[in-house]
Amino acid sequence: MQTGLLFKTYLIFSLEIFLIYAAVYAYIIGCRRAAKTNTPFFGLIFEETHNAKGQLDLMPIDNEEGSENYKKISELYGGCFFLFVCVLSALAIADSQGAPLFVGIALMTCSGLTLAPILGLCLIEIDENYGLKMFSLILFSSYACFCIGIFSGIDFNFLAPFIGIALLILVFYNLTALVVTGMFAGPMAFYSRTTKKNMSLFGMATFLALMVYQSNLITKLAKQGENNDWRSAFEFAHELYLAFINLVWQLMQNFSATGG
Repeated sequence: MQTGLLFKTYLIFSLEIFLIYAAVYAYIIGCRRAAKTNTPFFGLIFEETHNAKGQLDLMPIDNEEGSENYKKISELYGGCFFLFVCVLSALAIADSQGAPLFVGIALMTCSGLTLAPILGLCLIEIDENYGLKMFSLILFSSYACFCIGIFSGIDFNFLAPFIGIALLILVFYNLTALVVTGMFAGPMAFYSRTTKKNMSLFGMATFLALMVYQSNLITKLAKQGENNDWRSAFEFAHELYLAFINLVWQLMQNFSATGG
């Protein structure tokens, strides 16, 4: 019983987050190929430059605010983000209404694919070589937390109040920026760069701890022989997936605060 539920959850979660990574990587490869032929890719034209280590580092061109291509780029990537939010909302509704399993998995997959171009562009903006390394670190950190929650033998119930308080702090932090600056693009003008950096690290620690707690809860239910079906596995994988998305968001906030 235990192996069944854990394996099902692990399978769904693994496929979805690896799909995001593969889509981001494919986006960057597509951009690099387009740069060699000086052709646009996903609305952008890239110039080949090199970083301090001599590695290829793409630089988007003709995307400055006010340029002819700026509006088109904004609509394209803004549309991707809008679709991501819509699909993620549809996923939450489908999950709460008990929609067929294939519908939930399809929506989860679509949410990752719509997010990939935005993440890819963010990584290119800060240096895709460093960005991919950090993204890979986040990916494997998520797996490490999943394994800690399952195999450590520790009861992580004590994390619940701390995670709850940490989430409230993050909500207050972001809502403050929303009210003061009037935008939901993360705390930009209201908080200092140091504060943004520290809060992004705090956010990453919070969502990693949440993954440990969630995987530990799955282990307890599996040991009791409860919820050992694909529907329950999908719901657990969905929760882990949302924690991963928030973890990636905190990483992007960290890049924004530190400049990569």
